[in-house]
Amino acid sequence: MKRQLGLVLLLVTTLPLLADEPEISAQLGLEIRGQGNRRAKARDTIKLNERVFAYTMAAQDSYQYVILTAAGKSRLINAGREKAYKGEAEAFPSLEQGWAPAGTGPVEVTFIISKQMIAELAPLQNGTSADDWRKIEEKLREKARINDAAGKPTPIAANVRSIGASVFARQLPKYSGSGIIAARFHLDVQN
Repeated sequence: MKRQLGLVLLLVTTLPLLADEPEISAQLGLEIRGQGNRRAKARDTIKLNERVFAYTMAAQDSYQYVILTAAGKSRLINAGREKAYKGEAEAFPSLEQGWAPAGTGPVEVTFIISKQMIAELAPLQNGTSADDWRKIEEKLREKARINDAAGKPTPIAANVRSIGASVFARQLPKYSGSGIIAARFHLDVQN
């Protein structure tokens, strides 16, 4: 009887833990610096002389991938810095040096956050064609579920560079999903 009671108590205490398995979540977004600093919308226009900074802040230890697609090429802009730690804000390519557009036209920045390393993204370390990236992305997007909890725009600190990535990242919308998060920003670069 004691043995059965012990087994029942064990099941009762572990079932709620299994039912409440946490989803993966992170705060993601882009900052555009030029005449002033502003948070990019999902579809936005930028000027040639502006710089783009990608920010992530994971709610749990995870892997993060920030992919830049421009002029028919795709590459990982955070190569070598894929591991994300709970609550740590990251700026890519770096907090001091953003990405500057090389010419006019469409640009996409895709964020992928995962509980596990994604081996399929290895070709992006050195860059690949946008077509090859689309094939990889399609497979990953089938797995992703995105919930944007942002409802309204949030203010941006006036001088993010001196304040740090953490302050800016905390103001970004939170995305969540089970297993993988995928979010894409479309930028139109103009003169």
